[in-house]
Amino acid sequence: MVDGILQQKEPESAAQLELLRIWFAADPPRPALEQALRRAGSALAALPPPVRAVVYLGEIASRGAMQDPGAAHELVGRAARDARAFLEAYETSVAQFGDRLAFGAFERPPFRTRPDEGLVGAARFAREVARASLEYGVVVRAVVCAGDGAVYGDAAGRPGLASAATVRAAELLATIRQGPAVPTIAVDGGKGLLLERLRQRLAGWELEPDGPAGCAVWRLPG
Repeated sequence: MVDGILQQKEPESAAQLELLRIWFAADPPRPALEQALRRAGSALAALPPPVRAVVYLGEIASRGAMQDPGAAHELVGRAARDARAFLEAYETSVAQFGDRLAFGAFERPPFRTRPDEGLVGAARFAREVARASLEYGVVVRAVVCAGDGAVYGDAAGRPGLASAATVRAAELLATIRQGPAVPTIAVDGGKGLLLERLRQRLAGWELEPDGPAGCAVWRLPG
């Protein structure tokens, strides 16, 4: 395509001109180059199919008696590493910043798991992080959401996850933050047969009768 444009007297469109500008730039970023190719009409640069994604977003609600300012953060990070086995069927990306822990799990097509497996696995992940942290008096509240997404190269050069589920998780986390500072897990889309599976995985946790619309919220009784 680029050779064909160069053989013309001049580019026939703004899209072709933009493609040449990016093509001959030093080390052009892949997303910009692929978009320029698509706009210029290349069928080989079609958008990749979305990945199946599940997002965990947690925060420290109480540090308990930990005196070291970073102790609670380290305990939660360790719990997340140990609980990663519940999402071993997926590629994962993780970020920990301040009181927050964000964990993204995604599966590229062709899919080998059932659509609800990600939510169940992430709920078990959330349960284990909350349980292991609470052993040392650290209280974690968390949200689990599923949806479609896209994979990108993050600032560390590792695969990252971009998904609307992340936005939804942040909204739900702000909602459950208004409740008591006890271990809490909110699962978006938890209903029907999936809700029954989640009840089994979260035995000993109390399901709130009136959680946010479309979301099931469990709290660990004191």
